[in-house]
Amino acid sequence: MKRFSVLLTLLVCAATNGVAQNPYADGVRVTADSITYEVKRDNRHFFMLQNVQNLLTTQNPIDLDGNPIEPGSYELGTLDMVSIKQAVTETFSDSELCLLKNDNTALFIYLTKDMNGKVLEVVFNIQATPAALAIPINSYMLFEKKLKQCTRWKTLSSDERNLQFSHESLLLNWNYLNIQKNPDAEIAPDSLQTNP
Repeated sequence: MKRFSVLLTLLVCAATNGVAQNPYADGVRVTADSITYEVKRDNRHFFMLQNVQNLLTTQNPIDLDGNPIEPGSYELGTLDMVSIKQAVTETFSDSELCLLKNDNTALFIYLTKDMNGKVLEVVFNIQATPAALAIPINSYMLFEKKLKQCTRWKTLSSDERNLQFSHESLLLNWNYLNIQKNPDAEIAPDSLQTNP
């Protein structure tokens, strides 16, 4: 019995150590700084980080009367790209930004926002490059918080203002992002692409 207990303890330690070494394995839940992410890996090329508290991400947008709206059937406003850049530069260190840029890491950001443009939920779908996998999970958690704090829209469409919430996705390509620790600097036009 004693031998079984020791073996069980070693297996639990090994499993815990495996999660600590690879927080980006499929099905792993990682908690830090009041956010718990569930990691999803459909393939070896991308991993998804989804806050387990997200409720709206998988739902169709709803109008003010409570009727569901088909995704992509509403007009989007204009995102303030400087606010996205501010979230990036306030999250990642210069060395992390350099690694992401050198690896040409693609990062898809799926935002759910309310009728006033406040970001309610964030989901990351990240290309599993060595640079992205080397970044600690705490950085992605901080990035979510910064996106919720910093993201603004220059304009919101009348469609968006008539929805309780809506979705928008961004493709952030570090290779085209003019990275400087100056959130007011201009962003290269090809650095961000938006889609409903």
